[in-house]
Amino acid sequence: MTTSATADILVIGGGPAGAAAAYWAASSGHDVVLLEREVTPRDRPCGDTLTPRAVGELYDMGLRQRLAAEHRHIGLRMTAHGRTVELPWPNDTAHPDHGLAIRRPLLDQILLSAAADAGARVWTGTRAAEPIIDNGHLRGCHAVGQADGSGLEGPIDLRARFVVIADGPLSDFGRALGTARSRTFAQGIALRGYFRCERHDEPWIESAFDLRDSSGEQLPGYGWVFPLGDGTANVGVGLLSHHHGNEAISPNDLFEQWVRQIPSHWEIAVDDLLDEPAGGRLPMGASVRPRSGPNWVVVGDAAGSVNPFN
Repeated sequence: MTTSATADILVIGGGPAGAAAAYWAASSGHDVVLLEREVTPRDRPCGDTLTPRAVGELYDMGLRQRLAAEHRHIGLRMTAHGRTVELPWPNDTAHPDHGLAIRRPLLDQILLSAAADAGARVWTGTRAAEPIIDNGHLRGCHAVGQADGSGLEGPIDLRARFVVIADGPLSDFGRALGTARSRTFAQGIALRGYFRCERHDEPWIESAFDLRDSSGEQLPGYGWVFPLGDGTANVGVGLLSHHHGNEAISPNDLFEQWVRQIPSHWEIAVDDLLDEPAGGRLPMGASVRPRSGPNWVVVGDAAGSVNPFN
C-alpha cells in the first residue's frame, strides 16, 4: 500500500547542499522533508577539507562548538616547477581565518542532525523514484523507503509546494525534469585515498600543480595532500576530463604517478595507503542547465556547482 505525505518543501539528497537547504528552510518555519536514498552514515569520495568560506557557512548554522575539535588549517601551500608558495587564508571579517579537515561521513551526519534539530523531517534510506507531475507542474515525488532507513517503509507519494534537488552529480531526479550538463564544459575527474601520515597535524594543506603525462607534457590538474589531524592524510589527484593536446591517462595511473612524487617532507610512503582509492566525475562551472523551474531548484553537484579551480 502506498503511503501519502505532504510538506512545504521537499529536499531530495542529504549531502552538504541538501542538508544545508533543509536546515535553512526549516529554520525559517517551513515544513520540510529531506529524502536521502542511502542509510547513513555513508561515505562519499571527497577531499575532506573545507575552505574558510565553507567553514563560515557552518558557523552561521550554529555549528561552531560542534566543530571545535576538528583539525584546523591556516592556508594553502602551492608547489610547482621546484617553487613553493605558502598562502595564508585571508584574515578578514567576512570569513574565519582557518579551514577545517573533517571526514565526509561525519560532516554529512553533523549537517543532517542540524537539519533535523531545526525541525526538518530527515528520512534516510528513502529514494525519490520519479517526479509527480500534474498538469505540467512538479508536485512532489514517488519515493520508496527501506526497512532499515529512518523514513517511511515502502512506497510513498510525497507532495510539496517547492522542491530542492540535491541528489549529486548524476542527478537522476534532475534529469527526469530535463536538466543536463553542457558538453562544452569539461568535468573534473578526481581520485583520493587515505594514507598513514606522521605529519597529520600539519597546519597547511598542499596542492602540487606540476602534474605531467609520460611524455613530460603539463596536465591541467593537481595533486593534493590534506592532513586530517587523526594520524592520516587525504591524498588525491584531480584532472580535467578532456585535455586537448595530451595523451589519455586513467585516473588510477595518474594517482599512482602522483603518489610516487608526493613531496618528501610529508614522509608518506606508497605502502602507507590504507584503503582502495575512490573517486568520480564532478560537473563544474555551473555547467548544468536549467537549474530552476517554476517551483524547483537544482543545487550542489546536481547543478554542476564545483569551482573549477579547486
